Amino acid sequence: DVTGFGLAGHGFEMAMGSGVTLVLSIAQLPIFAGVLPFARKPYLTRASATNASYVASELAIEGKPDPVRLEFFYDAQTSGGILMSVPAEKADAAVAAAKSRGAAATCVIGEVVEKRDKAMVLRA
Repeated sequence: DVTGFGLAGHGFEMAMGSGVTLVLSIAQLPIFAGVLPFARKPYLTRASATNASYVASELAIEGKPDPVRLEFFYDAQTSGGILMSVPAEKADAAVAAAKSRGAAATCVIGEVVEKRDKAMVLRA
């Protein structure tokens, strides 16, 4: 459950705790219809800035990510979004199983790789 520390903070903790690097594609993040207008002031929380600061030293950003999607990456208000790591060969089955059980937005957003210089790599 990524509520509180957002996808950024909880992904960071998973990577650091497992001694690996998470490579995430920000373009793959599912974003619900109607929420884009809320990814700006005055709707941003202090927690999002805190999450960004928390992961900054262990985050490499490749390319120029969409600033709106970046806000959702750091946002603490996820309403119980789940970040799971499963073996690559089981990822499609896990997505299909979640969708068959009513998950509103389920997809693969990245991969786990051997430890690199940073705990997380965020690709635009």
